[in-house]
Formats: sequence, C-alpha cells, structure tokens
Amino acid sequence: MKINLISVVGEDVQVLPHLLRHYRNEGVTDIMLHVHGTGDGDPILARVADLAKGAGAEVASKSIGKWWASINTIYYANHRLSRPHEWFVIADADEFHGYHGELIGMIDFCERNGYDYIEGCFIDRLADGGLLPRVSQDTPIWDQFPLGGMVSTTINGAIANKIVAAKGHVRLGTGQHVAGSGRGCPPEKLYVPVYHFKWIDGIMERLAVRAEESEMLAGVYKHECRRFLSHYLQNAKIDLTSAAMMVAPCAPHYLHWETVWKARVAAKCFHPALLGR
Repeated sequence: MKINLISVVGEDVQVLPHLLRHYRNEGVTDIMLHVHGTGDGDPILARVADLAKGAGAEVASKSIGKWWASINTIYYANHRLSRPHEWFVIADADEFHGYHGELIGMIDFCERNGYDYIEGCFIDRLADGGLLPRVSQDTPIWDQFPLGGMVSTTINGAIANKIVAAKGHVRLGTGQHVAGSGRGCPPEKLYVPVYHFKWIDGIMERLAVRAEESEMLAGVYKHECRRFLSHYLQNAKIDLTSAAMMVAPCAPHYLHWETVWKARVAAKCFHPALLGR
C-alpha cells in the first residue's frame, strides 16, 4: 500500500533526521519535504536537501521569505490535491505520529469502512527538568525527551486536535486541526498521539521573533508564542508540576493517553456527518 508523507521544514533541522527514520519505520513509502528559507543563501536549504537525499526522500518544493501562519497548510494542500485519492500522513517537522507499527492497518481499516481521514492529539515531549536541550543525533530522540504532557494547550492555549492522515481530496484547516470535508474515522475507533518535539534548544529565539511579527501571523498565534515566552522566562524552565499539564513518562506510550482519548470521544465538537456517524 502506498502511503505518502508531507512535511514542511524551516528554521531548524535538529529533529529532521529522527523524523525521517521514524516515518520510514512506520511504513511510509514516499516522503516529500517542503523547505522554507529566509533567503537563497540560507544554509537550511542545502542541509535539508542533503538529509532528504540520504533518507531517500524528495524535496518537493522550496520557498524564500518570512514564515507566516498559513504557509504549511498551503504547501500541504497544493501537493495533496494533485493526488486526491491517495493517503497522506501530514506532519510538521516536529510532529511524530505514534502509530506504533499500526499505520498500514489503520489505513486499511479506513479504506474498508469508507473513512477519509484520521484524527490525533498533541502530546508534547519534554526533557527532564523542563529544560530546552539541543537534540543529539547519537541517541534516540525518545530517550532525550522521555516525558509527555499538555504544554501546547495548558500554557499556549493552542488547539490540540490534529488531522494526522487523510486522502488528498480532504480539505484541512490552518494547522491541520480540523477537516472541512470527507468522512472522518470516529475517534472512538482510531485516535493517534502526535508526539510534539517542539521544546528544544533555539525555540525561545524563534518564538520571540514570531511574537513580534504583525503582518505575517494571525493574532491568536502571536499570543500563543507570548504565553510560552512569559512562562519560560518566569520559571527559567517549563514548570512540570502543574496538574493540568498532565506530565508523565512515555514508556513508551504516554501514561495519560487513555484520559486524553476519552476526553476527545466525549467532546462532540465536529458535525456528525464529518465523523461518519
């Protein structure tokens, strides 16, 4: 079965070698990267090209200029619409979907039951002590960030729900948080952890730039950046003691995943027709 992966890469490639290995191991056949640089001389362009070549992946397109909030969604849509009936895993460069070897089986289940997309939920991966270390290429990334928690929702106020896999014709909203067409697999049948390796060395500098941009970012995203900056500067780390953040080891699965899944099943936030009910 052919399964495509699309990912947008920009600013930092610390996580990318781990991401490419992860999705190959999950059964993805074709990997397409869209790379975004600040200028023609941006070293990230050559670095991504080298990493893609070494992993048998493809640099599908590149763009130059300021990053803005909807750029990932546009790249994903342009490529997916050219293959409307194929399945795509949609993952930003810091998102590792936890299919745990079941991706092909999940897609087969959706095909047999007429579902067009699968949902998941952010689980932020965190280093011990709530610090922001540089990613090593010599140690599995899972061991470097052994904790899971709800940083994006609790601190930033971000939407945790994600569309993790979809047929090319399915319309996705900004950030791939919701689908605007197609028949979704009910979360009680399939719901996938999206392990989020965002909280690494360099993230404070990137968020500081985005928090000050005006024309490129939606207001809500700027406020998310500012909330995290304020939290980290106040505590000199991510405060892991908040009960709402539900920090727990991932050994290998997030210990509170069943709680997260049950909350999603109980939340009737999408139209029943889009959930296949």
